[in-house]
Amino acid sequence: MSNYESPSKHRGRNLFLGLLLAISGCKVGPDFCKPSVDYLQEGWTDQANSRFHGQPVDEKVWWRVFNDPALDQLMETALANNLDLKQAGQRILEARALRQVAAGNLFPQQQTANAGFNRVRISENDANFVVVPGFFQTATSFNSFTSNFSAAWELDFWGKYRRIVEAADANIDASMAAFDQAKVLLVGEVARTYIDLRTVEQRILLAQKNIEIQRATLRLTEEKIRVGTAVKLDYHQAKANLSQTESVVPTLEILRRQANHQLCVLLGHIPEDAFSTTENFGNVPQPPPSIAMGIPNDLLRRRPDIQIAERQLASQSARIGIAKADFYPQLSLVGTVGVSAQNMNELFQPSSLVGATGPAASWNLLNYGRIKNRVVAEKEAFERLRLAYHSTILNAYKEAQDAQAAFINYWERMHNLQEAAQNSAAAVNISQIAFAEGATDFNRVYLLQSELVQVQDSLAENQGQVAQSLVNLFVALGGGWDVSGAYCPGVTQEPCMVNHQYPVQFEASNPNPPIMHNRYLQR
Repeated sequence: MSNYESPSKHRGRNLFLGLLLAISGCKVGPDFCKPSVDYLQEGWTDQANSRFHGQPVDEKVWWRVFNDPALDQLMETALANNLDLKQAGQRILEARALRQVAAGNLFPQQQTANAGFNRVRISENDANFVVVPGFFQTATSFNSFTSNFSAAWELDFWGKYRRIVEAADANIDASMAAFDQAKVLLVGEVARTYIDLRTVEQRILLAQKNIEIQRATLRLTEEKIRVGTAVKLDYHQAKANLSQTESVVPTLEILRRQANHQLCVLLGHIPEDAFSTTENFGNVPQPPPSIAMGIPNDLLRRRPDIQIAERQLASQSARIGIAKADFYPQLSLVGTVGVSAQNMNELFQPSSLVGATGPAASWNLLNYGRIKNRVVAEKEAFERLRLAYHSTILNAYKEAQDAQAAFINYWERMHNLQEAAQNSAAAVNISQIAFAEGATDFNRVYLLQSELVQVQDSLAENQGQVAQSLVNLFVALGGGWDVSGAYCPGVTQEPCMVNHQYPVQFEASNPNPPIMHNRYLQR
């Protein structure tokens, strides 16, 4: 057999290949470009402060700056078992599946296989029923066996379906950034709740210590009344002071239990009183006095919520192209191939073959402005999301600035409160000695003891606020996830999974992972 191809056949093949290349390269609508953020400053307002001239921090595991093994263990357990984080992981799998659905539209959109059997009876009284005796006799009843396959392929000449895939890719990116955002919020919430717990425990310890001091003063007052060197008024003042301080403990106990319960939920565990152990009771995590700060532009790299806003904007940009494609005619290839016969044994004979194929076109002409207004709506949605993107950046910048100011000033306040607490404790000791020796009345002791309770409680609260402000700063800077693996390099921004540490329970084979058991809390 000769391998020779006619020039006309060769030209036809080249024309077909050229048409496919033209189809693959044409996409109506805008190509997404990241909005400019040149309004961000090169530095922070408080960047010159000595509090931000410390050692660099690994933002992926920033909580380790507290040097608290209990907190490190809580973070490990929460990242492995938190149910909200698992939901965010499942959304990634959902977005991937929807992307595959969108990609399927690049192939023939309709493929249908049919088979059937009919017993047909023709009316002898029909106008088209003809019988010529001796020459032509029409059967009034017969069988009809059919089997066919039909397909329709709308060619993506204007890039509509490729824009749909582009939007789906951006949605995958957004779902991955949402997972990172859930992780950032989770580690921040675990740290804040843990600090709250330890702070409340410290306040309970201080209240109990002051209760012992005031009980000793009450006993001394009762002794002085018995010997006649004090009056009943001193007793009632001492008793009222003691009762007021004792009333603080139940309130603090409520807060302590609530913090325990919140930690349990964050760790995927049924709420119980599980974390107030004697070993760490009241040990408020101590933040470093100074840390190293990056630059404002790092927010664009670290903050997952900014990445979510950007990828949502990219997805909406693709939707403009999807809407614009409806302005143009839809070109399709349709075809049907099958077999049809009166008898089953004749169904697959070559003579039973039937089929039809050819191009088809449709064009929405009189749409009464629906397509135009849909494009306008998609453009307006893009503009809304563009403003939301910039709003997200501004809020991120504000949160970082707020946390920096809080970190600086809570440190300064703590120094003042430490000095006040030391002097107040010394004044109480002196007043108690003076009262025992009869050198002063009980009113001064009463006032100084009340002041000591308030100052020490404020100091304990402020210690927690210093640690909380540092947690807020790390969260505001987007710390808590691996920024090195967000996206693959290249123009397509295809999501990379290499550096994302998703829990094993996200696999489709285990869609309902068990809630964490108590043994995880005791490792």
